[in-house]
Amino acid sequence: MNTKIVLYFLLTFLLVLNNHLISTATVWVSNTGDDTTGTGTSSNPYKTIAHSIDQATALDTIRMTAGTYEETLTVSKQVYFEGESIDTTTILGGITFSTAKNTKWTGTLIKNFQISGTSKLLYYQNHQIFEDTIWNSVAFDLNDNITTGNHLIDFIGGTTIEGDDGWTIEYCTFSTGHYENPGGAYFQFRIYGGPTTLSHCELDGYDYASNQSCQVNIASSWTNLYVHDTTTREGGNFYFCNGENIEVSDNTFTDGPIGLDSVTGADIHDNTFHDSGLHPVYGPVPDQYEHAGGIALIGMYGSKQVHNVQIRNNKFSGNVRSSSILINRWDPAPTSDTFSDIQVYENDFSEIEDDFNGIYAINLNFGTGVSIDADKNFWDGPYGPIKCELSDTDCKHTDDQKIRVRGNINIGSWYCSADREISTTNPEDDCPALQPTPTPTPGSADTSGLSTSTKIALGISLPIAFLLIIALIIVFILARKKKKLQNELMMVRQPQGWTQVSGVKSGSLSTDKSPSKYDDETDDDAFLDTDDDDLEDLEDSDSD
Repeated sequence: MNTKIVLYFLLTFLLVLNNHLISTATVWVSNTGDDTTGTGTSSNPYKTIAHSIDQATALDTIRMTAGTYEETLTVSKQVYFEGESIDTTTILGGITFSTAKNTKWTGTLIKNFQISGTSKLLYYQNHQIFEDTIWNSVAFDLNDNITTGNHLIDFIGGTTIEGDDGWTIEYCTFSTGHYENPGGAYFQFRIYGGPTTLSHCELDGYDYASNQSCQVNIASSWTNLYVHDTTTREGGNFYFCNGENIEVSDNTFTDGPIGLDSVTGADIHDNTFHDSGLHPVYGPVPDQYEHAGGIALIGMYGSKQVHNVQIRNNKFSGNVRSSSILINRWDPAPTSDTFSDIQVYENDFSEIEDDFNGIYAINLNFGTGVSIDADKNFWDGPYGPIKCELSDTDCKHTDDQKIRVRGNINIGSWYCSADREISTTNPEDDCPALQPTPTPTPGSADTSGLSTSTKIALGISLPIAFLLIIALIIVFILARKKKKLQNELMMVRQPQGWTQVSGVKSGSLSTDKSPSKYDDETDDDAFLDTDDDDLEDLEDSDSD
């Protein structure tokens, strides 16, 4: 049988088997159905979703016809939900997923309906594992807050995930689609509980309204949070509140900041913040605070302290409108709200657009009693930053000092350039770009700007080259002298038939006609084959 035909039937069988395994049956529900006499078929549906869930088995699909279902649901088995359409199918209540711990949801399809009328629209209990799950055309409607598209929102938390055993959320996309928020919707995704890892995710806040966008809000006594390899764009932002031990690394934040509120133990490193000041991150209640910049370290009124924070090896660029790093607390704040052990180092503050002349690389918005260390950063040039006092409203950048910091900040040394090889507190002496090119000494090579290894190599090779030149000159002189002696010897030696030259001992000479010395038959080799004995004879004759 043809191989292609065999493969075709095999793939078809696998697809059919996969569909059968993913959804073994469809259980129908309708406002006109009956939980007592219904059978769950399309022609004889059940009346309530809750009863349909009770009658379904794992991996069944609950199919809802058009209508409004006034139910608050608890889902204790893995079933799937599908409505008639997002415009005609409404669940007037929330859905709580309360399956056994570590239940794995694979290939889940939840689509074509909306949920409204409760403060918890979607709630996960215990430790759920979702793989390849699709939320498609599901809307949430609460207090006139509407979300359309693929994702969700409510007044305080569109999606709530809570559990002390912790969460791993990876290879995900958080997105608002589109929403309006006349009631002040702030948090779209809320995560509570113990150790949480958020990795390889995208946070997309496109098509926002009222200057607020998609936010992942992780709050309420979390520990050991790891956020990495994640991107934000179009105003999407992160807000981390009231937790301990967070690492934020290798992320790209574009047009959206991150806020850390009352956090103890944070390591923020190797991230890129670009154009992060166009849209703000908001605090937990309306109008509490707003930050349009890269990183906000905030202390809420009456909250815990902020301390042991490292911000290192990040790149800040573009428009930040407020500050690349804002350190602030709600005013008035109690004395228990303390900030301590905050270090900002090895960062690159370059190409920051100071269009509003109110932008600071670091804005420590405190009076006395709080300071931070900002050592070994690059401040977009060799001259370091300008330090502005809190009360100085006329502190401006210059052509040389392009970056400003505000508040009680200990600058220490800084880097001359973005390659971060040379740190300085005295740029005129230390930074190569500011040093004049030295005038070479006559007769000497200009080695300015060469590396140490190159200079060492030159120090060794130049004397050797000089000695080689001297040796070549000596060899040349000796060769010339030898050639001269050879020529003189050639003139006094007498080939057969030549006339005797005065001063040379006579011998038997032929009387035949002497051949020309240019005759081809002349034994030229005899003239050129001059050995040391010949030279000695010539020298003896000269001495005589």
